[in-house]
Amino acid sequence: MDATSATSCRSCTLEAAEPGLINYVCAKEDIVTEVRKIAVEIAANPGWAVRWSKATVNKQFKTQPDQILLLSITYEAATMMTHDYKEAATAFSERHEPEFKVL
Repeated sequence: MDATSATSCRSCTLEAAEPGLINYVCAKEDIVTEVRKIAVEIAANPGWAVRWSKATVNKQFKTQPDQILLLSITYEAATMMTHDYKEAATAFSERHEPEFKVL
């Protein structure tokens, strides 16, 4: 199976898989079939356990934005003060690839 990602960059997909950022990789044409397999696997589990696990995860997703919003805004503002931000904005307006500094 040929690995693809949102950017269709095989090396990007492999890099994301290494630290566990993604769980599954499949060809674009196989995505519906693969999602159905996962759904059937989940549906085969005890109903209350799945329901309560889902409720726990959803609760965390709903409260997490409130917990990280201030930090996110702070980092975003700090990013706007960097050379990389200026380079990205300049490259965008001048229609060329940005050249970011390596940390």
